Amino acid sequence: MPSYLKPILILPLMLLFGSRAQAQTEAFTAAGDTVILYSDGTWEYANPNKGTANTEFPPLDSIATNPLVFNKPQVSQNSAKSESGAYEAWYNAKKWQRTPPGKINAEADMAFVLNKSEGYGVVIFERLEIPLDKLREIAVMNARNAANNVKVVNQEKRTVNGKTILCLEMAGDL
Repeated sequence: MPSYLKPILILPLMLLFGSRAQAQTEAFTAAGDTVILYSDGTWEYANPNKGTANTEFPPLDSIATNPLVFNKPQVSQNSAKSESGAYEAWYNAKKWQRTPPGKINAEADMAFVLNKSEGYGVVIFERLEIPLDKLREIAVMNARNAANNVKVVNQEKRTVNGKTILCLEMAGDL
């Protein structure tokens, strides 16, 4: 390239990058979202997908309720009560065995292992109230810390023993 063209090419590039860099500020909303503020008073989400429908975590009121009736299975004859007395877990001792909770999760209050399998279940009791939509996100985040490629494959509301719960089904690789 002739040396007299270099300054001509550099000038448009400087103008292009200079106009893009001026007068924008990164800020955070009360909800914790990152936005870019421009000097003309406009703004946009730093994550362009923000503000669009979130298919992984749709609003709780849009999640369908499973019409089936769910009750404790008759084969679940064994129960375990929490030390605090706040809850009781019923299980089938022919399929599940209690195990020291610290072996599976240091935060667990109670733990079970599925016989002849790698399956396990834990109960983590929190005294502080966590909104259900945030609890759902925390559960998925924790699953992603334990396994690769975790995705929510189904979420539905269910009525179990007369109480409405949110059931999440996730899949991933260990």
